Amino acid sequence: MKTNETDSGESRIKLVREKSIGNYSWDASETSINEGYGVNDWGAADLMKLLNEGYDLNKDLNSENSTILVNNSLYWNATLGTCYIGESNATSSCDFTKTGLKVEESKNMIENTLWNLGGAKNYMTIENGLITHWYTQERGDSVYEKRPTMWLGKIGLVYPSDYAFATSGGKDYNRKTCHEKTIYNWNEAEDCRRNSWLWNEFDFQWTLTTPSELKHDAFRIYPSGIIHTGYTFRNAMVSPVLYLKSNIKIISGEGTKEIPYELSM
Repeated sequence: MKTNETDSGESRIKLVREKSIGNYSWDASETSINEGYGVNDWGAADLMKLLNEGYDLNKDLNSENSTILVNNSLYWNATLGTCYIGESNATSSCDFTKTGLKVEESKNMIENTLWNLGGAKNYMTIENGLITHWYTQERGDSVYEKRPTMWLGKIGLVYPSDYAFATSGGKDYNRKTCHEKTIYNWNEAEDCRRNSWLWNEFDFQWTLTTPSELKHDAFRIYPSGIIHTGYTFRNAMVSPVLYLKSNIKIISGEGTKEIPYELSM
């Protein structure tokens, strides 16, 4: 991944949080904007502001009208507050004191990265719905109207292609044949979905990718195993994703749950 437009794309370790931090809106909006269904622009999305630094207060800190914002970097600061959880900016209390980023040394290991925001279309067809198609579209420039194709930040979400790459396959479908089947039809391929560690059989999960022809939808991983769209105001599992800086070193551990890696800069 790159840290700016001139970066050569140095290799960096990508980390995906194994357990969801909860179910929240990708983005919500006032009723006057997209009927309250939200806006699928990650660079301004409510969920982006929940996960990343810099949204604690509004810009006019010296004003007596300065107020705490909803979703205000709560995950980044490992604190509690109010989060968007539904249509027309519906909110509820939320608590990240146990699941958020608590250690400053760990935060300093996270790279500020250029994330690809290319949209996808015709994803239900064999001509455009395989993992190779998703991977290409995620890095493309087909987006709704003038949505940005890249975003510079620290915490993002999984891509649909991450979900497909994460499968090991099984008896009836091995990894190769899973990748030869449209992800939209993975509900027909238990080996593919069940053996992707990013799949959850009980809940929906948000991805970073949006449909290029819609203004208020983003793609979700469905409990059935498919990748399909959903209004951004809807609740779905959130699994934060980040890239480590290239100078991070493993100083101990085996990378297992029992003996995890210990990292150092």
